[in-house]
Amino acid sequence: MIMSKNTTVDTDLANYAEKFLNVDKGQQLFFGFIFVGLLIKIGLGFVAGATALLWGYFIMIFSIIGLLFLKVDTKTNDMEALKLLFNPLLLLIIVLLWNISLSLRFFDEINKEKVPKQYFMWAWFSTILITSIVVLSILAYVVENESFAIYSYVLLVMNLIVTAIQQVILESFTVDG
Repeated sequence: MIMSKNTTVDTDLANYAEKFLNVDKGQQLFFGFIFVGLLIKIGLGFVAGATALLWGYFIMIFSIIGLLFLKVDTKTNDMEALKLLFNPLLLLIIVLLWNISLSLRFFDEINKEKVPKQYFMWAWFSTILITSIVVLSILAYVVENESFAIYSYVLLVMNLIVTAIQQVILESFTVDG
């Protein structure tokens, strides 16, 4: 019984890997840029947090928009394109833009580390959530499995809460000077 369960998991993973490898090159390129954006945010975040966030998240936003444009079929005139409006990747853009707006408003304070230490803790928690959302959303996008998308939506709600906490910390506890 255990052998059959492991075999099922192995075949599912093999099917997912095969579907990912069969995705066209344009989509693979945009997936790569999304991960480059994450690496910029994570790798350069120790040096200049706000700058790394801006560069990394802007690269991710443009890559997500590129992916969504590749998914739209302009030859058909049906309502399938409207389903993209509720794609977890598209909703992730809202979270990324909110984080970008916070970084722009408090750019100098974040880069000079003149904000409370709690902000950086929540910022890293947000980065972990965004990384998880990206991985699950790309899996849902490639294998067209709704279960991955549902987990992405739950993580998106959690990330909205975390970003709201970051905003409260920055607006309420950041001192000038």
